[in-house]
Amino acid sequence: NNNNNNNNNNSLTAKGPKVSHRLYMDDLKLYSNTVEEMEAMVSTTSDFSSDICMQFGLEKCGTIRVEKGTKAKFSGISLPDGERIRDLEDEGYKYLGVLESNSILHSEMKTLVTNEYNRRVKKVLKSQLHGKHIIQAINTWAVPVIRYGAGILNWKQAELKAIDIKTRKMMRIYGAHHPQGDVDRLYVSRREGGRGLQSIEEIVRREENALSTYIQSSKDSEILILKEHLLKEKIVNGTVIDKDKDKSDREAVVATQSTGSSGINAEYGGKTTCQAEQI
Repeated sequence: NNNNNNNNNNSLTAKGPKVSHRLYMDDLKLYSNTVEEMEAMVSTTSDFSSDICMQFGLEKCGTIRVEKGTKAKFSGISLPDGERIRDLEDEGYKYLGVLESNSILHSEMKTLVTNEYNRRVKKVLKSQLHGKHIIQAINTWAVPVIRYGAGILNWKQAELKAIDIKTRKMMRIYGAHHPQGDVDRLYVSRREGGRGLQSIEEIVRREENALSTYIQSSKDSEILILKEHLLKEKIVNGTVIDKDKDKSDREAVVATQSTGSSGINAEYGGKTTCQAEQI
């Protein structure tokens, strides 16, 4: 379809350009104003897929009908071969890994990623890796589960703090962090004398700020059109940052933390005059 000339396509904003689809690799989302238009688009997509020897993964496909911003009942869409793409009802669908319906399902998605993060952390802690490698495994295998949706999901500060607290509790239960171990030093990089664990709260906030900074400074035509809408509807909640100043501020914080935590056995815990927690 020609996005500029097809007047039947949907618009991202009231005065924005018309769009018929969103495509990234093999993730495709189609938009239309009527059922007939959608059936024609699905038929075209099906024919093209057959020509390049690709098949519809019907178990991953779904349809949703939105009327005046509200999800409406729908019977689904028929394919040329007689099969049918079902209506999604209440379970939503995943596009680029984010659970959506007529809008992003924030609560459900946060529950899913939190449970998966906790599962991965627990699996790492059960692996009997050395302390250094436990931290590296959590940072590279568990943290990205939550980091991926940062800036998209509306995380509250209390929710992020709770995840960090849960992580430390699991580490103490499995002997990876002493009950009286210094909490601050846990998050200081190993280069500065800490253990290098990435804080979920800090990671999410930094990603939110990075996304806001990118949108504010981007020259991409589509982002320029959407910028006002994204900011007005608070879809993007981060703070625009100066990268050089942010880097110097972080280095100053790290220097303060590493100085204040000196003399603590970070791997096996021990008495400390700094912040500590109890199970």
